[in-house]
Amino acid sequence: MSTRPWFTVNGKAVVCVGDPVSCGSTIAAGDALVQIS
Repeated sequence: MSTRPWFTVNGKAVVCVGDPVSCGSTIAAGDALVQIS
């Protein structure tokens, strides 16, 4: 589990670039993914 908080923009899950745990979890959940640097 990532220690970084998740938040949404326009209903899309947003995670930080370089956080493969959040990215994988978000993708696995089938949610739209937006990455921010």
